[in-house]
Amino acid sequence: EGFLRVDEAYFAEREPLSPAAAWRAGLGLPEVAAGYAVSRTTDDGRSYATTIVDRLTEGENVALIGPPGTGKSTLCRQVARRWADRGTVFYRQSEGAEAFTSVPALSRAIDRADPPVLVVVEDIVRPGASSVLELVEQTTGRDDVVFLADARDEEWHAPDAEPDVRRDAVRQDAFNVLTMPRLDEDDARRFVDRAESLLAVDIDVDPSALLDEVRAAGPEGPAPGGVLLFIDRLARFGDPTTEAGNALDADVD
Repeated sequence: EGFLRVDEAYFAEREPLSPAAAWRAGLGLPEVAAGYAVSRTTDDGRSYATTIVDRLTEGENVALIGPPGTGKSTLCRQVARRWADRGTVFYRQSEGAEAFTSVPALSRAIDRADPPVLVVVEDIVRPGASSVLELVEQTTGRDDVVFLADARDEEWHAPDAEPDVRRDAVRQDAFNVLTMPRLDEDDARRFVDRAESLLAVDIDVDPSALLDEVRAAGPEGPAPGGVLLFIDRLARFGDPTTEAGNALDADVD
């Protein structure tokens, strides 16, 4: 029902995409493990991934919220990769997953796993995933299992027209919320530097100008998916299929 056990065997069975393809298609767990992701940083210069790992280690459940395309899932995957070196990770990606209903089965898998256990759930408030909140409630007070979730901000604050009152209370009480930062000029420079390294090309672009272009790319005003759009634009510099007037690029825009 969508959950993966993320460990060395998982990564050994999966080859990452090329950097250019991955930056255009989105970074999955194998690509994150291969080092394709760029670390986002807090105002004091610490990586967000480190901040989240520290909070989880202290026993907090963490929810990342923000608009689509801001890097929530990539950050969850970075944290999961780090946690896999020290404990057990059960990961549920939102894309294509069937509805999760087998709470007892996942509970048994957690009980059998080597601690500490991290359960990661993308889009946790959507109907197909929200049953996980029952397990969050059942494990409250345990020091061997923690949860990391992400959600679009509007869905987190208003998950359903008629929400399940009990699950909604668990969601609000059990998670400490972190809001994804907006892509800024420092981020833009680091993304350009990383793209040049990964793609082995010289990218003749002003990071600030490209950031301004991406911010204005929405059909009805500023686009919310800043990170997703920004790395797609950079990946085009290393993609031999990219050419002027490419119809796919126009559709992506």
